[in-house]
Amino acid sequence: MTKDGAGNRVPFPATLSQWKKTLLGFLLILLGLVLLLVQMDILWDDEGVNLFFAGTGLLLVLDYFVRLKRFPSRSPGWFRLLAGVVLIVLFLEPLDIFGDWWPLLLMAIGAGLILFSLRRNGSGEENFVRPAE
Repeated sequence: MTKDGAGNRVPFPATLSQWKKTLLGFLLILLGLVLLLVQMDILWDDEGVNLFFAGTGLLLVLDYFVRLKRFPSRSPGWFRLLAGVVLIVLFLEPLDIFGDWWPLLLMAIGAGLILFSLRRNGSGEENFVRPAE
């Protein structure tokens, strides 16, 4: 929790600018961690690149949901979510993490889209029409 000018507690991140700086900090930490692991020969070069881009995808997905929750007046950007999921899938696949279970990812995305479309909009009205009784 951070405090505003009047001393009131404000949930983090308080501003979009603060969130952008925090996201860049996470990205630099991820890059440093991957480079350190490659330098110490814990990861090979190709594994390090794959983990960096998959981690970047994870940060893009996190960015989408933080913007959706904390800054509802702005569009969170579907491109961030889509690009994040694509990066995660493309760069974790060579590490054979998904194996035979990758269709579950598609099913989870589909279920999320359905639930997102059925949620209530900002005016309190539901997005779907109920049948007349």
